[in-house]
Amino acid sequence: MLSHAKGLQIAKAAMGVRLNAGGTTPSIDEITAADVSRHTAHMYFPSLDHLLIDATAGAINEPPVEEALADPALAGDAAARVEALTRTLLA
Repeated sequence: MLSHAKGLQIAKAAMGVRLNAGGTTPSIDEITAADVSRHTAHMYFPSLDHLLIDATAGAINEPPVEEALADPALAGDAAARVEALTRTLLA
């Protein structure tokens, strides 16, 4: 049986590797080197694209990102919201 916690661990590792790589797309080997086997990653995510989409969606829904985007000073300023999002994800 697949564990939700393990899937989250893999997705967080993928996001961490992606952010540390300057936004470039990491390989599955780079992601799995972080703390999980390649086989386990493929059990949870059928492709690298699925993994990266899940990791990005998960990172965007983390409390620090939600707090940064909730800043009233950013309302109506899309560029400022993107900048706040980027700063928060790279922090």
